[in-house]
Amino acid sequence: APKEETFTPQPEQGSRWRAILKGLKTSTKYKIQVAPIYTGSQKKVGPKSEEVTFSHDGFKPELSIRAIAINPNTAIVSLDTVGGDKIEKLRIFYSDDSAIKWKRVDGYNSKEKYAVVTGLDSRSRYFFMAKAAVNKKARSVVTHLFTPPVALSSPINVSVAAKSESSVLVSWNYGLRIPAKGFIILVEKLSPGGSFSPVKHQVVFNESEALVKELESGEQYQVKVESFNTENVGSCSDPILFKLDVTDETTTPVPDSRHPQFVRDLPKQLNIKHGNVFQLICSTTGTPTPSVQWYMDGFAISEPADGENKLYIAQFTKNSTLGCRATNDHGHIFQQTQVNVGPEPWREPARLRYELPSTISVNHGEVVREVCIGAGIPSPTVTWYKNGVKVDSQSDFPEIQRFDDRNV
Repeated sequence: APKEETFTPQPEQGSRWRAILKGLKTSTKYKIQVAPIYTGSQKKVGPKSEEVTFSHDGFKPELSIRAIAINPNTAIVSLDTVGGDKIEKLRIFYSDDSAIKWKRVDGYNSKEKYAVVTGLDSRSRYFFMAKAAVNKKARSVVTHLFTPPVALSSPINVSVAAKSESSVLVSWNYGLRIPAKGFIILVEKLSPGGSFSPVKHQVVFNESEALVKELESGEQYQVKVESFNTENVGSCSDPILFKLDVTDETTTPVPDSRHPQFVRDLPKQLNIKHGNVFQLICSTTGTPTPSVQWYMDGFAISEPADGENKLYIAQFTKNSTLGCRATNDHGHIFQQTQVNVGPEPWREPARLRYELPSTISVNHGEVVREVCIGAGIPSPTVTWYKNGVKVDSQSDFPEIQRFDDRNV
């Protein structure tokens, strides 16, 4: 039956009027006409427009996937659907650039619609694929990402010693967690306006000291050291202020003291799977170099380390509060994160999808093919045996194709 609705145009719509028809059913054909209404002493309806036929077929369910690298070895994979359609029978896989083998992604958070993938290699390309039923229709979608290079540590314990009236020896220490190819020594001179301007830029390879020449005695400088390798350049060390004294040819340190500061803040909350390997890095700056220590639920769980401390837990099994404390001569700072541990992963014992017949009778030399399909969580490995001897095959479904023995 015809349904009439009256609409009042908005001023910003100008000469073109628009209306939204609500409550239309999908897969239903509608005929639409428009007629003006004249107001005045007596309301009057004008002539109708030409008839327009319209059918709303609804939105086809579609699945989208997005992958973001949050560090060189970890990525977050998120999923969404057009129109808020319900996702069923979801499976997520990933593979490196070779795409030789797709690995199953576990631990998908269906409420927040994301999963965390760990154990990736830095500076590598990975593909992520989601397969699901959306409104009972099969959907598959693929995306990819590049993982960033591993961040290099900053050189620590930088010191300066005069070698002559115009040269100094700069030395430093560097951890071996991420090997460095070499180091860049940056020397800046203090200008009358109070700012520092670059005057020296030296590079050394596989060394922990460098001789800086052609400096002016009586002038004030600062020196910083940064690491580099073939993939990346690390952050600079804390600046060291110095000046050369003409009389004794030694460096005169300029007082420089700073409270400890965190290089980056810990996340407020972390969600991990039960039994997963867990690691966090707490990096700090300050002069002198702060001592860094990890705490769990208020108790110290690591030895103090200078400048940076890496926490590694082989199996994380319960919700905990992790904190990092940094201390030097000028005070201390503290930050913490709440770690929520998900339930233990669901497992199902291995089984056969269907049983093979106990006996098959064939003619001598006849070709016979049988397929054995296993089921379970995680997916089981299928192995064939002939007369008790394992059949060597690289296929996912090994076949014993020809039987020359009378009984096998």
